Amino acid sequence: MKKMDLVGQRFGRLLVLAKSESLHGHVRWLCRCDCGNECIVHGSSLKSGNTTSCGCYKTENAKRLYSSVRQNDKRLYAVWNGIKQRCRNRNNKSYSNYGGRGIKIDEEWASNYESFYNWAMRSGYHEGMEIDRIDNDGDYCEDNCRFVNREIQSNNKRNVKLYEIDGVSKSLAQWCRDYNQDYYLVRQRVYKLGWPIKEALTAPKNNNYSRKEGG
Repeated sequence: MKKMDLVGQRFGRLLVLAKSESLHGHVRWLCRCDCGNECIVHGSSLKSGNTTSCGCYKTENAKRLYSSVRQNDKRLYAVWNGIKQRCRNRNNKSYSNYGGRGIKIDEEWASNYESFYNWAMRSGYHEGMEIDRIDNDGDYCEDNCRFVNREIQSNNKRNVKLYEIDGVSKSLAQWCRDYNQDYYLVRQRVYKLGWPIKEALTAPKNNNYSRKEGG
């Protein structure tokens, strides 16, 4: 059966110029791309639509995606850049608490924002969420990171004080939420007046500042 002559035909961005040498019995064609580059492509790839450019389309598309990601989600990009700065920039004000403690950022994340972005999307990221390390002494990597609301992220910080009631330890913000109490009122009772946590949470609001613990 006579093989089809593709010279002069166009496939996407490619114009077939001439037949090239065959490889392993497969006919190949010399093509010129609209961008000016020349390339050799298997005839089957041209006819199936698998190859429609010299590779420039894929590169341009990747650049558009990268640009779109940065423009449409500048906050997530700032999160990524902030992690890199804390872990790698000795001049960053937070370096001593991160890179200075040996905390690292995953090498693939550090070198490729799109990799971090794709992980964030798979992990349920949306605006208003914070990145959180499950192990506060561990690295920024897929196995140790998650996206959580701000309260959970704050409670995972090393300097958050926990208060115990009936054998359960929670932060002051969490107890206030559980007891439906005003955080600033309870905070003043505990921090300034020295009340026990449970009394600070359960005393009537009109008894705000009547006495200190033991008073």
